[in-house]
Amino acid sequence: FSFENLKRLRTLIYDGSRGVNCSSLKKIESLEEIDLMGLTNKDLNDLNGIKNLKSIRIEPENTGLQEKAKVKEILKSENFKFLSKLKNIKRLSLSLPFDRYPTITHNIDPKKLVSLLPKSIEDIYIRIGYFQKDVKKAKLLLNNLISRLTNLKDLLINIQLDPGENLPLDLKILKKLKKLESFHFEFFGGLEPKYKNINTIKYLKNLKDVAIPPEC
Repeated sequence: FSFENLKRLRTLIYDGSRGVNCSSLKKIESLEEIDLMGLTNKDLNDLNGIKNLKSIRIEPENTGLQEKAKVKEILKSENFKFLSKLKNIKRLSLSLPFDRYPTITHNIDPKKLVSLLPKSIEDIYIRIGYFQKDVKKAKLLLNNLISRLTNLKDLLINIQLDPGENLPLDLKILKKLKKLESFHFEFFGGLEPKYKNINTIKYLKNLKDVAIPPEC
């Protein structure tokens, strides 16, 4: 489905069940917000060159897979190159796939993904699942997000590790987010968070909303 004739379109919410011509979106200069589900790697690559977006919510095709469903393609960090060109973006939501042993759904490198994110982002949500052996990647994702996106006001991370595993988190790094107003950390499965420097939270003067799971 193509939207290029809608020259004044500002917001597009589309579930992707019938397919969307992502290349056509680059021709709509007025477009500021997209909410797209079921995107393939090609769809994501076709967004490269889009410029004026301020708000993005994306859920790739692999994210909604049932446990025994076959994976058609592996999602990679490089599929999100289009994000690096979005100088006006303020809000980003990425619902990425969960790896469920032994099924691989993505090959997301935290450093590469975060390096593509514009520093203008103020509100971010990322959901992703890693294998137990990749627990360090989950920690790396959070640390790299905070180190790069220092203008964040809202930070929501949702992580799954399969099978379950301890996830050590040093919350001292939150001190870098001087503007932080909301911090949510969520998890799926048997992940067990272990916190260091949790008292850092009380020194974040702008913080209004905190939700973190208790240690197990």
